[in-house]
This record gives sequence, C-alpha cells and structure tokens, in this order.
Amino acid sequence: MRSLAEFMSRDGISLMVRQALAEDVGPGDITTEACISPEAVDLALIRAKGEGVIAGLDFAREVFFQLDQQVAFEPHIRDGGHVSPGDVVCRASGRSRALL
Repeated sequence: MRSLAEFMSRDGISLMVRQALAEDVGPGDITTEACISPEAVDLALIRAKGEGVIAGLDFAREVFFQLDQQVAFEPHIRDGGHVSPGDVVCRASGRSRALL
C-alpha cells in the first residue's frame, strides 16, 4: 500500500498540519502550560483502540515536529499496516508539553 506522502508533497503536509494546529491549539494550551514544566520530558506510546489499517503517520510526525523539533518520532507500523487493539502504532519522546 502506498503512503500519503506519495500523494502529497512535504510542503502540503506541513501546511495542513500548521493550519490544523492553528485552529486546534492556537497560541497554546493553557492547561498544559499551567500544569507541565517546560523542562519535563516523557515517552508517549500511541496504541490502536481497535482493528484497523494505519494511515497518516507522515502527518503525525509533522505534528510533533512543528510542536518541538527535538521530539523523537518512531513508527512501529507502516502506513497500510494492519493493527489490532493495543498494538503500538508509534512512539514519541521529548518535551512533555509537545507530546500532550
């Protein structure tokens, strides 16, 4: 199966993510900023909730990149891969604020 990156340019993905973050997060998340230290770091695992086929990992990677270029993003399943409940789709590590 082909990945979304084969249908969209990197610039197109970047633009869509930038627009989505501007709409969703705007200038920042006040709760995260009030409760989470800027220096805090964490590890996040994104798990499948149900049976499915993965799509959009290039978008997920770009979200983390735009929030914090130092976040390490590691897909565990490729776009087009099948998942079952509980499967780890990807892992991200870095500043907690970006992960949240």
